[in-house]
Amino acid sequence: MNDQWISDTNFTEPKLFNLLELTNGEVAPLSDLIIDSGTVSQIRFLLDVEAEDVTSKKSNPGCYIIIDSDGIADGIIDETDVKYPLFVPSGTQSGFKLTSSFTVPSNGEVEITADFDVRKSVVKKGVKDEYLLKPTIRLVVNNQAGSIEGDFIEPSSTTYDSYVIFAYNTGEYTSDEISSGSDTSSSFSNSVSSTKIIEETSLEIEDHYILPYLANGEYDLIVVGVDSEGVYTLLDDTSYKNVTVQSGEITDYDINLNPPI
Repeated sequence: MNDQWISDTNFTEPKLFNLLELTNGEVAPLSDLIIDSGTVSQIRFLLDVEAEDVTSKKSNPGCYIIIDSDGIADGIIDETDVKYPLFVPSGTQSGFKLTSSFTVPSNGEVEITADFDVRKSVVKKGVKDEYLLKPTIRLVVNNQAGSIEGDFIEPSSTTYDSYVIFAYNTGEYTSDEISSGSDTSSSFSNSVSSTKIIEETSLEIEDHYILPYLANGEYDLIVVGVDSEGVYTLLDDTSYKNVTVQSGEITDYDINLNPPI
């Protein structure tokens, strides 16, 4: 705040969040802090996490990933799952700074959302069951953000296990953004946000998607299919461009990968 670090006294002990439950606009309260008016230029988050190269690793670190018997982290915990620690890369601190300036008004308030991109932030190390945490987070001033939402119709000729939509600032996507194989951690690295398609069981309701907390501007949407091994297949990077987002507004925008002939 105003070029001086201040501490959030609400944190006397670590708080636990399941990030895979916080998708499609779902949020969890982190803190409600009373501070002086002025400009906030950076926020530092501290994690309960071990360094990658420690010799004595905690048996129950505060940051971990849970993988089911199919090799998937779905956020649902059952008896057959295996828990693996998430280690920060060696040489880094157990925290990270975000540079995103915003102003706290006199006698007013500002609500900020930290949008954590798990798809970019968790990296599997080689073929070993070791996972690194490289947090990718956007800070969003809520009343300055909008969203893109719509129905999703998958292609009738090809079926994938799931579908993901990546949002780019218009003109910033390039065709070399996708990595080959199942290591998708570096794929679509310049995207602003991404979301998994919400599948509906009712035949009367279309599958749909939500891209929340986007700043004012125009976005290009890139559609990707994901198979059972987690491999990405680019399905469309040309049809859904220049989608406009305005503060406080929902932009309705349907995606149909099986258009009528």
